Amino acid sequence: MKAFSILALLATASAFGQSGHGIEFLPKDIKPPVGAPTSDLELKKRQANEKFSGFAEEKAIPKRWDLESNSEYIAFGEFVTLLPKGAIIHVPEKHKANVVKEMKGALLLWPEFVARYPGLVSRMDVSLEEASGQKPIAAERLKAARNTGLIIVGVLNQNPITVSRDSIPPEEVPAR
Repeated sequence: MKAFSILALLATASAFGQSGHGIEFLPKDIKPPVGAPTSDLELKKRQANEKFSGFAEEKAIPKRWDLESNSEYIAFGEFVTLLPKGAIIHVPEKHKANVVKEMKGALLLWPEFVARYPGLVSRMDVSLEEASGQKPIAAERLKAARNTGLIIVGVLNQNPITVSRDSIPPEEVPAR
């Protein structure tokens, strides 16, 4: 019975326009949401002050980032893996033929490739500072990695990363 009387009270209040959401409840000094409209002349003046050199020609095609030109490949047998350019830190003489310029063969993702061919490729953890060239890679680490006789790939969080040439001593920089 109480619920019915509350509903009846609400129905009568809204019937008399007493819901509290009408224009009469807004403050009298409120400004309209939009100021005076801009005329064409004012708009042209604003556009003249803007530094806009125009739209690009239709024939102009922006240069796009290309995966193949920014990658290096290591191949073994019928498989190949894709690495960012500059990720290979060291290539021993016996494995120079495994670093190829183009992708020929079935693609294996890096984690699977390195797990499948541990006698060909080794990971070398590098910090972000070492990868960016802010800090050199320790000579002892490079010497130890080179003595393994494997292709050494710089990784950060187990993923290949481009290693700046500034981090690698000159005698260690592979020819790219």
